[in-house]
Amino acid sequence: MASLGGSLYAHYVKFISPDTFTINESILFVVMVAVGGMMNVWGAVVRTVLMTSLPESLRFFHDFDIFIYGPVLLLIMMFMPDGVVGLTHRLSASIKSKLSR
Repeated sequence: MASLGGSLYAHYVKFISPDTFTINESILFVVMVAVGGMMNVWGAVVRTVLMTSLPESLRFFHDFDIFIYGPVLLLIMMFMPDGVVGLTHRLSASIKSKLSR
């Protein structure tokens, strides 16, 4: 999938170099995967919505927005290892088990 995405991106911009992707984009990609969770299709939808709105809401921090992504990534890895979608699945399973008692 990454190869296909890279090929389509290279075809779209008609030029690719190591300067195309900076450390900020790399960190953003890692945060995207962590937020949505890796093992769920709905994780892609959730991370798309969250990670397109988060940079827009952090725009007033200018270059310091990368310092916000670090704690966000750390908190997600500690408290939501399956991502936001995994958290909702765990919460719904917990509610169902409490209701069935």
